[in-house]
Amino acid sequence: MKVLGLGDNVADHYTHINTIYPGGCAYNFAMFSKMLGVDAAYLGIVGDDPAGTHVLRTARDEGVDTSRCRIYHGEAPRPAVRIEAGERIFVGCNTGGVWERPLLLDDDDLAYIRGFALVHTSLYSFIEPELGRLAATGVPLSFDFSDEAGDTFLEAHCPRVTFAILSCGQLTEAETEQRIRQVHAYGAPYVIATRGAHGSFFADGHTIHRHPAHLVEARDTMGAGDSFLTGFLLSYVGWLKGNDRDASADERHAAAERALEAAADFAAKVCMIDGSSGHGARFEAQPG
Repeated sequence: MKVLGLGDNVADHYTHINTIYPGGCAYNFAMFSKMLGVDAAYLGIVGDDPAGTHVLRTARDEGVDTSRCRIYHGEAPRPAVRIEAGERIFVGCNTGGVWERPLLLDDDDLAYIRGFALVHTSLYSFIEPELGRLAATGVPLSFDFSDEAGDTFLEAHCPRVTFAILSCGQLTEAETEQRIRQVHAYGAPYVIATRGAHGSFFADGHTIHRHPAHLVEARDTMGAGDSFLTGFLLSYVGWLKGNDRDASADERHAAAERALEAAADFAAKVCMIDGSSGHGARFEAQPG
């Protein structure tokens, strides 16, 4: 199986130690997939400043295919972060830079994308104008809607995605189930809802599955959600290929439980790593 992270990357700036760590939803998906032994690629816009160069070099050093990335002049997105009792807290971000450049896909990109078993992107990738053409490739598409997508946004884009991913830590269990049903009604066949330490939900159109989190004394929760969805998707999409059409209810249940357990296990391990996937580097501010 070969998978693609499409869209955002950042250099998370841990201001208390003046260190940057590569990150971003789509970028993390590619890096975590590689960590789990899956052939992975990343396609996005990367800044040519020292932070962006570190982000791109790290992916290449880890064996992630970055051959179709766009390298533009400007600053990489650089969220400011501090850690309090293991919890990552965002405290600001630089403005401008390459984050404001839209990622426009050409015919060669789409031909490239057709070679993957799964494409993952996010709300923070600003790729919505391309979702129609992505869906037309026939490649399963997962989309992280985070906790910021409103009903209008969900209704517009759920019909084009295979897996809709929601952050529901602010909702009760009952409210989470209601949100899942709503997203199914908008057109997403599969829905993943994460609730941090309170566990997760997965709905396959037949059943809403619940699974507890693997609780650890976290060193750094950065990347916990992205690692969870990566672990889940790799397991479940691997099973889906050739199985879902004729699968019994028991087989579907077992596949969902395996994926949820793999996801919880991997997310707990990532919470013991500094940054999303490590690879810290001292941040050097550019003159001016």
